[in-house]
Amino acid sequence: KKRIKVTALDAVLEHRLRVEISNELLLRIPEEERETVIELLAEDPRTAFIHDEEREWGISYAGLNYLFYVKGDLLTVVDVLPIEEYKRKNGGHF
Repeated sequence: KKRIKVTALDAVLEHRLRVEISNELLLRIPEEERETVIELLAEDPRTAFIHDEEREWGISYAGLNYLFYVKGDLLTVVDVLPIEEYKRKNGGHF
């Protein structure tokens, strides 16, 4: 039998999320940035030691803030807002 050794780094590198985003939200992302944004989200940008499926997460990229939830291996984008609009809605905080 051939044995394959899997290291912790291999496990991290193979951990990718499926990304779900509505057409409405996708259209808020500049076309030239869409593929990059989906790749960033698929790489699981959450804090590694927090596993809370009820928590709303967010990242900022290219002037937009992306809000999402993760359940299992599915990341669902729930809002895409310009950073300044997001700050106004949240009292100036990220």
